[in-house]
Amino acid sequence: MKLNRHSGLAIILILFGGLILLNKLSLMFGFYHGNLLHHFMGWLIPIAMVGLGWYGITRGSKIAWVITILGAIILLGKMSGLIVIVLAAALIAFGVSMLKRSANRV
Repeated sequence: MKLNRHSGLAIILILFGGLILLNKLSLMFGFYHGNLLHHFMGWLIPIAMVGLGWYGITRGSKIAWVITILGAIILLGKMSGLIVIVLAAALIAFGVSMLKRSANRV
């Protein structure tokens, strides 16, 4: 495989994606010293806020919009770790595809 400017960028993307994945997965599979009920309730409350807010919106309540948006923001914060893992996997996949494209041109 001949290295050029694009293959260098691809290798950097793969390395960065791998480092991000290793960091996130080591935290995810590490020891969790918290209470399982606390972890479950941390997800349940925002999901319930979004669900009850949506129910309120369909019934015509104005305050339900605030509850739905607040629940969605909290839920997005809870999902940030998962979003970063997906982003790192996308970096690796894009880097590999760049390497394959570079190898096909030569």
